[in-house]
This record gives sequence, C-alpha cells and structure tokens, in this order.
Amino acid sequence: MMLKLLGRIILWGLGVLTLGVVADLVMDPWTAAICLIVFAVGQAFWIFEWNRDQEIESARLFEEINSRTPPPPPPVRHDIAGYQRLVDEARDLDETAADGLLALISGSAELLDGLLFHARRREIHGLPEVGDHPLSWVLASLNPDGRVREAAVTAMAAKPRAEFVPFLVERAVEWVGAVRRAALAALRTSAGHEAAAGHEAAVRSYARVAGRRHAGELAALLGIAPVRGD
Repeated sequence: MMLKLLGRIILWGLGVLTLGVVADLVMDPWTAAICLIVFAVGQAFWIFEWNRDQEIESARLFEEINSRTPPPPPPVRHDIAGYQRLVDEARDLDETAADGLLALISGSAELLDGLLFHARRREIHGLPEVGDHPLSWVLASLNPDGRVREAAVTAMAAKPRAEFVPFLVERAVEWVGAVRRAALAALRTSAGHEAAAGHEAAVRSYARVAGRRHAGELAALLGIAPVRGD
C-alpha cells in the first residue's frame, strides 16, 4: 500500500512538472517530450494497477456472497442428479470434509435410503474403488463390480465404525456369495448381540432389506424373526 501511495505521489509530481515544461515546449522540446512520455507511462501504469485492484475486490466480494449462500439440501430418493453430484464431489474432498459427508450420509435416513436405492438400480455412475478414506469404502461398497464391493467390505471390517453398519447390511443380503459372507462376518463383530449400538443400527437397517432373498441369515445373526418369505 505504501509503495503504491509513493508511486502515485511521484506520478502526480511528474504531472505538475510536465505542465510546467509544456510552457517551454518551444524553447526546450526534448525535455518537454521526455516529461510527457514519462507522465503517460506512469498514468497507464496507475490505470492498470487501479483496474487490477478493482478485479481483486470484485472477486473477494463474489466469494463472500457465495459463502453466504446456503448449500443445496441433501438429496432424497428419486433425486438422481443430487446423488450423482454427491458422488462426483466426494472425489475431491479433503479428510475433514470427507468425515463430514460420511457423518451426514449415515445420520440421515432419507439420504441414505435414496443412495442405497439408486445405487442398487445402477442409476449412480462413477462410484469409486477403495481408497484411503472411509468415505470411499462405503461408496465403493455400492460399486457395480463385485470385486470392488468385496474389497470395500474387507476395509470396513478391518476398522469397524457405526457409520459402516447400513452398508454392511446392504451387502449382507446381496447375490454375490463372497461379498455376502464377508459382510456377515463383519457384522458379527460390529453388530452382534454384544455390540449394542451396532446391533441397534443393524436392526433398523434390516427393515429395509427384510424382503430380500438372502435376508434370513442376517435375521438369524441379529437374533430377530425373519419376515415371511425369507
């Protein structure tokens, strides 16, 4: 700021000097011409700096306004575009933001229901493979590739968390035997009778899959009565 102020003082000083020598243009044309050129260059530089300052300030104001704009509401069932956006944006999140999104997904029954529903119908594309963050594990457990789903279940089983339970329940009733067995084994640890919190979460999730073909073994693991047709 001080450098810019000093530059402007010098620039205006040159301007005054230039006005003084204009009167001597006929007597000393070379000096007057040099002063005019210096003044013109300085004025152009000042205009450039002023425009750049205005652009920086405009960008700052735009960013401030955007930061005040509330984020869109979480997607729910049938909002396929919303779920696709969620999966796409999850790729670029840092660790803190990924933790927040995982907590949001696992803590919202409607959001979770729609995510599982549309992933099962293959309506969400670009589901990731297993990465470093637990968020990638739960999303990879919805991948169309059974090998990716099995790797995701293995990762979740190695580091049990309450957020994983709904996704493990989904995999515990799927058609690929290796994935199903891995999910059931993980649930025996994280949602067995001795793990009260995990067991409660698994029972709630069981209601969503109770009518599926392979739900009987899951019901037995949870110690609840299977629905008719299991």
